[in-house]
Amino acid sequence: MAVVATMHLVSASKRAYGMGIGSASYMQRGRADRELEPSRRFAETLRFRDHCHRLGAGGIQAPLASLDEAYAARVRERAEANGMYVEVSARLPKDRADLAQFEETVRAARTAGASVIRTVMLSGRRYETFRTLESRKDFAHQSWKSLTLAEPVLARNGMRISRSRTTRTGESTNC
Repeated sequence: MAVVATMHLVSASKRAYGMGIGSASYMQRGRADRELEPSRRFAETLRFRDHCHRLGAGGIQAPLASLDEAYAARVRERAEANGMYVEVSARLPKDRADLAQFEETVRAARTAGASVIRTVMLSGRRYETFRTLESRKDFAHQSWKSLTLAEPVLARNGMRISRSRTTRTGESTNC
């Protein structure tokens, strides 16, 4: 509820701060949408963008519902028409077999107007995920492999990745 109240203040100030909203903020609502056809789901990128615009957000952070070039262009056009930015959420490639899909996602993100791909390396809490030092080392190895695979694709397409991390004080920062 605090997010909605804050967004109304942002709207009233005509996006003076450019604050955006990430689709991850609506996880529970997304679970309720699973029974709907994809184009009617709240999390569908254009529907989510429209919702965030109504709240006065400066931009969105969300996965693309389709990697089709025409769809990505519509995302960009609607965002630009309202002075909003787009950050696309995507998974990094785990191995060479994932590279074609990752490249398609990066190209669609660029077409959608994004300059950054938002990603996570670890879902969950590290103290719950890693039961052994070996499992932590395996994660670090896989993460480095994913980054190494992704870097040339990102460079070719003029994109970069960004991730969130939590500081010791619990404050979220962008890296």
